[in-house]
Amino acid sequence: MAKDIVIDFLTKLSADIESKADIDINYSQQRDYFSSGKILGQPIYYVFKYFRKEQQLGLYLESRDSEGAQFLKDIFYEKHELISRKVGYEIVISERKQNKDWVRMGFEIDVDNFNELMEYRKLYFHAFLKFKTSIEKIVEKYVDAIFNFTGNFGYTKNELLREVFMDEEVLDDIIFNLNTKKNIILQGPTGVGKTFIAKRICYFHQGNRDNSNIEMIQFHKNYTYEEFVRGYKKGKSGEDYIKNGIFYEFIKKAQEFPEHKHYFIIDEINRCNVNEIFGEVSVIIENNKRGRENSIKLLYSDFDENFYIPENVYIIGTLNTSDINLNKIEYPIRRRFGFIDIDPVFENIDLRNYMGDYIGVEMADKVVCKMSQVNKLIEDEPNLGKRYRIGQSYFMMNEKIDEYQVHSWYRQVIKRDIEPLLRDYIGEQDESYIESIMNILLSD
Repeated sequence: MAKDIVIDFLTKLSADIESKADIDINYSQQRDYFSSGKILGQPIYYVFKYFRKEQQLGLYLESRDSEGAQFLKDIFYEKHELISRKVGYEIVISERKQNKDWVRMGFEIDVDNFNELMEYRKLYFHAFLKFKTSIEKIVEKYVDAIFNFTGNFGYTKNELLREVFMDEEVLDDIIFNLNTKKNIILQGPTGVGKTFIAKRICYFHQGNRDNSNIEMIQFHKNYTYEEFVRGYKKGKSGEDYIKNGIFYEFIKKAQEFPEHKHYFIIDEINRCNVNEIFGEVSVIIENNKRGRENSIKLLYSDFDENFYIPENVYIIGTLNTSDINLNKIEYPIRRRFGFIDIDPVFENIDLRNYMGDYIGVEMADKVVCKMSQVNKLIEDEPNLGKRYRIGQSYFMMNEKIDEYQVHSWYRQVIKRDIEPLLRDYIGEQDESYIESIMNILLSD
């Protein structure tokens, strides 16, 4: 199945470059990659290569003979002595980079060198320019598709642990609750990455990064049962009609495809009255109330239609523990969920290494030290406690910070994000406490 998907995808990409040559799909078992290519001008041809293990899709200009290889060496020899028979653009699609638009050109091109080569190998030069132009068009057109394409090739426990910086015991607890209760809530303070984790839990549980069976919404205070499940709407002519809500449509899809797992993520689940939003559906989301035999009549129904939650549905909510003034989830619906605490992980060595790649090892150590100290003070404060600790997301970067700007960046994060958050927690009545925290964070 996965191989068919790869072949179909590479075929569509290959078809974008005009050529009379037939498309040929190959698989290299030794290096575990699929490839597809076309001839541009003998002996130069282009080839797509998808490396499954590295999660990289490369578009390369290659040669099968010595004359073409010499042409490539003439262009790149000074900068890359090992170049012999190929050059290429690599489109890095691993989500580990957390930036789907990051496109890396495999080799820099010296335009002056091109001009010198035009006279003595016009055919190859023309072929390379065509290759370069085609790459740019394909990257622009397919970057989202390429990024999502990795969903078809598995998602392991180690990948998940590396991406979310989670202890294995916590992950095991999450999966156990998801399997047994089918409904879980990830609860924790601001910035611990609950929503990010929820999505990756789905990936791991279903065994791949495919998003097609994952639905995500965010609750807000004005959200209603009618929007979530079903309700009457006014038509253009003034007549009433029943409109299906997002959860209703999701469930119908899950019923239609029982062979697949389906995941419904509710971000900020306590920002509305959960009991009212679910209504009578709250009864049948329970793990032992699933299936057609437990069908119920909805508040708004068509004729004799009954509604049920299939076995292949999993509900994941996220809850911010610092939002104590929001709606509490009452026991009748609360008992249907497994609750798992998601804590800040500043002392996780993988997080420290990850931050070090973007802000430098010295600054990463500073962030770990300062934030661990501040979170301990917050945890010990009688008017605050563990639920008000601050998560690591504020210090997570997708792009490397210049070493000359990293201290300015750190100060901006503290002043722009952390200080307002503390004031929101504490208010203005305890200015001395805020000052003591800020002194810790901003001291050398």
